[in-house]
Amino acid sequence: MNNSSLFILLFLLLIKFNTIQACIMNSKVTTYVIRNVSSDSIPMKVHCFSGDDDIGTHTLLKLHDYLKWEFCLNVYPMADFFCHIWWGKKSKGFNAFHEVFYGNYGLNGWITKDDGIYFSHKDPYSDAKKKFDWDS
Repeated sequence: MNNSSLFILLFLLLIKFNTIQACIMNSKVTTYVIRNVSSDSIPMKVHCFSGDDDIGTHTLLKLHDYLKWEFCLNVYPMADFFCHIWWGKKSKGFNAFHEVFYGNYGLNGWITKDDGIYFSHKDPYSDAKKKFDWDS
């Protein structure tokens, strides 16, 4: 094995170790998208993804249905999750999580309501603040 191959192998092992180590050193992040709209007659589609993970497209059919995913923070902040939600003629795309060096929250709740999308770090999300209007 030549020096460049050894360097590449060590580099890849270091990246893998940092990912595993981050789960031990940092808290797990849990993110929810929760359906809280007045009508159950129109299905809600949710698609969330990052550069590394595609959570997939999920259908939320009734009040309080939710999409949940969990992930570990990276040693070097690089986690970004984007979500797109469709509800009848309304839709919205937004950055659902952006990792920073310090101050990441372990719980992130996105709550869909008739007039827009709300956000909170506290369960049961009674303090949720409106972040986005729906695009029509």
